[in-house]
Amino acid sequence: GTSLSDALSKFDDVFPQVFISMVRAGEESGGLVEALNTVGGQMEKTYTLKKKVKGAMVYPAVVLTVMIAVGVLMMIYVVPGLSASFKEAGIELPLLTKIIVGISDYLQNEIILSLLYLVAFIGAFWYYASTPFGARSIDWTTTRLPVFGTLIQQFNTALITRTLSSLISAGVDIVHVLDITHDVVGNGFYKETLDTAKENVQKGVPLSRVFIDHNEIYPIMVGDMMEVGEETGQLSDMLLKIALFYEDEVNQATENMSKLIEPLLMVVIAIFVGIFAIGMITPMYTLM
Repeated sequence: GTSLSDALSKFDDVFPQVFISMVRAGEESGGLVEALNTVGGQMEKTYTLKKKVKGAMVYPAVVLTVMIAVGVLMMIYVVPGLSASFKEAGIELPLLTKIIVGISDYLQNEIILSLLYLVAFIGAFWYYASTPFGARSIDWTTTRLPVFGTLIQQFNTALITRTLSSLISAGVDIVHVLDITHDVVGNGFYKETLDTAKENVQKGVPLSRVFIDHNEIYPIMVGDMMEVGEETGQLSDMLLKIALFYEDEVNQATENMSKLIEPLLMVVIAIFVGIFAIGMITPMYTLM
């Protein structure tokens, strides 16, 4: 005889809070089927959006990781043989070659220490990111990166507006809506704006005010459209239109990014290969 939402709430480690709240609102309003359809579409869109953003980030990360690994292997196994030939010939090495040979000698002689330094750096960064100040600084940096910053802002805007639209259309209390949306979003600055929005709503201030006041992380259009939605009594529909618009923007941005990343990575790889080639070939010409 327990309601479906109460049964689901006992397994909140499996079912997201937004899903449980939508089911409860559907039960209370008598529109459970519509609520399930809405939350199903919302979760599907959110998953697809996150998948596309992650996919855009994975490719360059993999290529750069492989490039660094190949560079380290060359420093350990290729450069020592060439540097030995240079020492036997007794030629004067250029500054760039000395730097490459010095890095190679260090990696070859202190490989264990280098790995410990790497592990220590990763651990220190992980600890820094887990602190409130560190997490806040990382969130601030990610939203202001030259290319990725705009993508992250559009992604968070689409995620927040779609979640708000789904919950409001299901009849969930607006304060509870903001609490759930706070848990859905990951960036700390967006969480703070939602907390501010919750305080404003409890004081009688329109929901759109906080989005208008924080146009450094929300596009200007978001707050203006929300204000129109509040004035016309169609806030949920307006939020959905905003979400659809920025979801399309994210889709287009990820497609464009995948096209731009390949030539940019080729340029980066060419720069590193060129530096290595100049540093090692110049002494060989001198030797010959």
